Amino acid sequence: MPRPGQAGPSMAIGRTLRSWRDEKGFSLREIEEASRKMPEPLTFEYLSRLERGQLMPSLPKLCSLAEVYGRQISELVDLYEIEQFRGLVPKRGSYDLLRKLGIQGLEKGEVTKALACFLGALDAAKRDQAPQQTLAVAYNNVGGALIRACRYLLARNYLEEGLRWVESDHTRARLFDNLAIVHYHLDNLPLAELISRESMRLAAEDDALKTMTRATRAAILLDLKRLVEAEELLREVIEEHQGSGNDPEEIRHRYNLGHCLVEQGQVEPGLEQLRTAAAKAAETGDPDLRAKSLFFFGRCLYKIGRIEEAAGPLTSSLRLSRQHNIRNESFHSAYYLWLLARLRQELTEEARLYEVVRQHRTWLQQRSEEGAAFDEYVSKRGTGARRRKRASSLAADNS
Repeated sequence: MPRPGQAGPSMAIGRTLRSWRDEKGFSLREIEEASRKMPEPLTFEYLSRLERGQLMPSLPKLCSLAEVYGRQISELVDLYEIEQFRGLVPKRGSYDLLRKLGIQGLEKGEVTKALACFLGALDAAKRDQAPQQTLAVAYNNVGGALIRACRYLLARNYLEEGLRWVESDHTRARLFDNLAIVHYHLDNLPLAELISRESMRLAAEDDALKTMTRATRAAILLDLKRLVEAEELLREVIEEHQGSGNDPEEIRHRYNLGHCLVEQGQVEPGLEQLRTAAAKAAETGDPDLRAKSLFFFGRCLYKIGRIEEAAGPLTSSLRLSRQHNIRNESFHSAYYLWLLARLRQELTEEARLYEVVRQHRTWLQQRSEEGAAFDEYVSKRGTGARRRKRASSLAADNS
């Protein structure tokens, strides 16, 4: 049986595994057979107890299950985390109270607390049979908090469920905007572009929403290399946030503008925007803003060949990210520092940073050229090691 505190997560994982099996039309015996080629095979009895929520699987067994079903292991890890979060809020808290606490948590940068409160608010809305529009808002709140936590696959599920209940164009625009962000991070850029266009249309008459949807669209256009369009939108968004005194959002879009300008070859104006963003982020004291602005600055310096200058901001970003469990910047900052160590031929530092990058790669869900490059390196490294092992074995046989 699962240990105390694990009953909720084990039941959630069991229900999910049963739904995956039903989708594929497999029997438990067929799943058992498919798992035999995995490093951690699964028996019929184990699978049966797992689906009934009587077991909490180990990480190696989760890996085997994800491989058998053709899903990402993070989907199962997300379920575990979500059920753990549910235990952090009062069971009988009202929807309004828990939603208010969630909003306050996000404003303070307390993403885990906010997510727990929004999950509690959604449970309360379901329990009290709230109107459809309330449910749509509750699903959107959970999805938005999951985006802040970089749990994009799970966020997509909540946002798509929210669209089933939504009645107002205002909430629909918010749901579409969050979905565009999710698909942007999951490397569905054409779909993200289409959704962002629709969210901008729905938000046309709402100034606050219009600014938010423009910002999302700018980030998508930037990665689609539609740089001139992205720059225009970013400048508009920065001006609007300056006018309203929203410093955190101004900083976020300022480092995106710096990146955009550097990509266009306007290096010095771009670096100036990045320096300004990092300085303003330091004044706020927000670790997430500080880590992200420093990372963007360091990455741009690295990419234009100013490698030694890049080390300082990247090191600071990694320190902040690891200290505050900011997974995205932890991986990306460590990745560029690892490349730096390789260029400098600092073998001890290279080995240390490789382990940091490898550890944080497991948690990275979003699209990332750095993630793809690291995966390719690891694959080639593994292939080379296997070839050397075979060659050594052949040499031993022939001696």
